Amino acid sequence: QKRGWTSVQSASDSQDSPVDLFIVNSCTVTDEADKQSRKVAAKAKANSTHVVMTGCGAEVSPEKMASSAGVDFVVGNQEKYRLVDLVLQKIDAVSSGSDSTPSIEKSGEVLGSVQGYEDFRSRHPMDRDWPVAERSLLSPIFESHHAGAAPLGRAGQTARTRSFLKIQEGCDHFCTYCVIPYGRGPSRSLPIEEV
Repeated sequence: QKRGWTSVQSASDSQDSPVDLFIVNSCTVTDEADKQSRKVAAKAKANSTHVVMTGCGAEVSPEKMASSAGVDFVVGNQEKYRLVDLVLQKIDAVSSGSDSTPSIEKSGEVLGSVQGYEDFRSRHPMDRDWPVAERSLLSPIFESHHAGAAPLGRAGQTARTRSFLKIQEGCDHFCTYCVIPYGRGPSRSLPIEEV
């Protein structure tokens, strides 16, 4: 929105008029959730110029998400705070003809440094480079506040009357049935002073 884009709140809203960029925040906690994320992307592509897959599904299995119908770009959780920059730089490069990578029409492209399950077999997710808590939890507010500007207001930006303050991300427990540490990384929390 800071760059002049107008938000479309839901997939049903985008059916009335085409959208330039549709972002799917995927879930992979169950096979059904994973399948539904890919289904939303395929449906969105019918009325969207570019579809971006992000979230836990994109972090855990970026290549699978990139090969899903309708997905143009994949950005993992580690770099979700850079999603806008990564995607717009890629779109600009493709539009200007300066991008020499193959066409994204057949398969989506993984942007950033996200690596999938093949990497997990040899490396523990605790060893990976996850964003610090402030970056992943408070990105827009934190950056504007610490750059000397006033914290971002919410008036006129959304229709919501409440905001969530996320103070912890990830998990250090590796339960046999759970993929969360792989999708969200180790537990990271904000200092009490920041909260």
